[in-house]
Amino acid sequence: MHKYLILFFTVLLIFQISMAQTAIAKLKFEEAEETFEKKDYTTVLTKLDEAEKILGKTNPPMLYYVL
Repeated sequence: MHKYLILFFTVLLIFQISMAQTAIAKLKFEEAEETFEKKDYTTVLTKLDEAEKILGKTNPPMLYYVL
């Protein structure tokens, strides 16, 4: 029983960490959108790069701002 509790809390912790990374990446993407509206394209690419590194992949909305 003790092993199952440890396993459960370990899985829960890993899930929470992954959700936090996704939230941080979403914030970086939103910052990139705001910067795009200000026409600061260099910063947009930097923010999108940061979001991609956090997620480990890219997605279609991110590619829209790269093009």
